Order: sequence, then structure tokens, then C-alpha cells
Amino acid sequence: MRKCRRMRKKYAIIYQASKMVFCAFMLLIAFSAKASGFGFWNRNNRANKLFYAEEYQKAMELYELLDKVAEGTNNKLSSTVKYNRANALLKMKKYEEAIESYHHALSLTSDEKRAADIYYNMGNTSYGSGRYAEAIEHYKRVLDIEPGDRDAKFNIELIKKKLEQQEEEQQEGEKKEEEEQQEKDKEQPDDDNEEKDEAKQEEQQEEEEQGKEEQRENEEEREKEHELSKEEALRILRALEDREKEAREREQVRVKKGYGLLKDW
Repeated sequence: MRKCRRMRKKYAIIYQASKMVFCAFMLLIAFSAKASGFGFWNRNNRANKLFYAEEYQKAMELYELLDKVAEGTNNKLSSTVKYNRANALLKMKKYEEAIESYHHALSLTSDEKRAADIYYNMGNTSYGSGRYAEAIEHYKRVLDIEPGDRDAKFNIELIKKKLEQQEEEQQEGEKKEEEEQQEKDKEQPDDDNEEKDEAKQEEQQEEEEQGKEEQRENEEEREKEHELSKEEALRILRALEDREKEAREREQVRVKKGYGLLKDW
């Protein structure tokens, strides 16, 4: 924001010191009977010095004390103190508290010039918190009261450019995401092929394992058949041995008989 109306900085919104001037305290001259007893004026000067020294926390604490003193005595005086307190909160980037204090200050003033200043700093507060559309509305309220306020016009245009830039960046981001998705979609068939290849490899492995299992079963069957063949062979051998033994016994009988016959002559 602009630091003041007399010193402009391009491409940035700076806060106007002139809009944070605490002119309403001059009303203390007229309404100082009660306030002066509490050292109101001295505390006000001290708070202003702390504010311009950028000691915003200490300044805000004094403004809060002054707000309690001014409360109920005079709306203009109370509105000014709340406005000053909101300015300190704004500098401290306590945006929610600041906007609330500005609203209170606005509700207590009937001075259009002061209302324009409040709306302007409410715009600054909304801008600082990233509520750009809300900031524009506050600056438009300033122009409703003071149509020639160049700072408010400048800030509105600057925020509009910022919003356009954000929209372009968002569109570029969405376009990039869409392109990335398209690339993924193109790569999807390859992924499908890879999945098919993997499925085929798994199927081949299963077939190989099944073949090995069948081979093992066949070998086991052959071994069993082989064992049966050995038993059969042994049975046959035994049968042959028995036959040979019987044949030998018959031969021996015939020989003996033969010899007996030969001796019989």
C-alpha cells in the first residue's frame, strides 16, 4: 500500500500515513475536562511516538488504555482511538482484530472524511489477509465518499491485475495438469501391455511348474512300474529256477534208470 498520498510507489499497495493521522485527538481541546485528568493527551502523544517508531505492540496497549478512558465520553473521540488501535493491529498483521476495530470505529463516526479513511484502511487490511475481492469493495466505498481518491483507484486497478494474474496462473496450472493426464493416458496402453506380459509370464511359469509336476508324477509312476517289473522278474526267475530244478531232477531219474537198465544185461 502507499505510504502516503504524496509519495507513491508503483506496483505496490502501501499504507497511507496520512490516513493514520490522529487528527480527531484535537477534539480533546473541547472534550478534555474528563480526559485530561487521566493524562489522556500525554498518553496519546506517547502512543503516537511509539507507533511512528514502529513499536506497534506498545502503541496498541496505550491505545487500548485510551479507548477505555474515552469510551462513553464522546463517540468521535472513541472512534478515533479505535481507529488508531486498528492501525497498530494492521501494522502487526493481526488482520481479524484490526478489521473488527475498524468496524467499531466506523459505527461511532458520522464524519464522512473519517469514514473514507476507515474504509481505505479496511481495504488495506483485507488486502493484507489475501481477501482481494473484499478489499476492492472497501476501496469502492472510499470512492463513493471521495470519487477523486486516486490512491483508492490505484489500489483497485492493482488488485484487479493481481487477480487476472492469479487467474492466468490457475488456467496454466489446469492446462498443465490436463496435459500430464493426457500423457498418462497415452502411456496407459504400454502399462496394459506390461500387465499382459506379466500375466503371460505368470501363466508360463504356472504351465512350467505344472509340467514339472506332471513329469515328477510320471517318473514316480515309472518307478512304481519299474518296481513291479523287478518283482515280476524275480517271480519269473524263481519259476524258471523251479522248472530247471524239476528238469534236473527228472534228468537224474532218467539217468539212474538208464544206468540200471544197462546193468541189467
